[in-house]
Amino acid sequence: TPQRCRTRPPKTPPPAPPADPRGARAGRGVRAGVVFPETGASWVDREFETLPTRPQDRFNVREEDIREFREQILPYWKGVSLEDQVRARAGKEVDAIARVVKINQKDHSQGHICPNTKKWLELGPAGILEWLPEQFAECHADRRAAALPEERSIRWTGVFAESAPETVRELLKELKSDRDTMDRAALLTREVKKPLPETAAETRILLSEIGPERFADLILLKKAGYGLNADTGAAAGIGNPGRTAAERIRRAETLAAEILSRGDCISLKQLALTGRDLIALGVKPGPELGQKLAFLFRKVLEQPELNEKETLKKLLGAEQA
Repeated sequence: TPQRCRTRPPKTPPPAPPADPRGARAGRGVRAGVVFPETGASWVDREFETLPTRPQDRFNVREEDIREFREQILPYWKGVSLEDQVRARAGKEVDAIARVVKINQKDHSQGHICPNTKKWLELGPAGILEWLPEQFAECHADRRAAALPEERSIRWTGVFAESAPETVRELLKELKSDRDTMDRAALLTREVKKPLPETAAETRILLSEIGPERFADLILLKKAGYGLNADTGAAAGIGNPGRTAAERIRRAETLAAEILSRGDCISLKQLALTGRDLIALGVKPGPELGQKLAFLFRKVLEQPELNEKETLKKLLGAEQA
């Protein structure tokens, strides 16, 4: 029972730290967190050293507080906390559902990250996607999201497709998303507003900038109907205004598939002439070396047949002349 789980050992508890009169959320933009060891404290013991630098909510912790916690508070509750009791009684079951359930994460000690559990259970993920526009008026989530895969960064891009990348990053930070999801969603939100490439050279350049995986994500978003205003012909200032958005999507997808199948150079790692080769040819390490590599890489992106060591040497010599 909950009462048995919360039973404390018969010994004198460690002294309680003085109460902060400002409370858990102090004024002047300062926030504080309260740890309740009776529910579970292993997480904070593991994360003390990374709390000031982790991507999400950061907290500064005094060395003397860490020392008192580890020497007095943690040993006192060891084996009798709610976390320990749950682990002893249902450890295997808890591990089996760990990807979707976190034990002890909805207690009052986690108030700064508690979701609205009632709303999540009533609406479910799809319902939350429909509810979000009411909270973020500038973000136009709609039923197009139903056509997207479950990958988080793609779905968040669908939700925030009309927002600026910086806004997306801030909103996802508030929603406690991980850094990788924030970075991917911000990138896709930026790219989905642009017209798709029309030529093989343009496609190689975009592949080199965002990578094949994000390019595939971009195609998925365009197919679902996001960012199509950028692909509607003359209004977007594109090369062939006669093509429909659907034709442009198919063409970009085909061009990318051909480029990847041929193994065209789309990264510096694939460049036939390396930094060591350039140094051996007399190029000084540093900014000059980077500029020479960028020059050659750009040429190869435009004309992949140039990606031969001797050809690149001649190009470099012509550029230096």
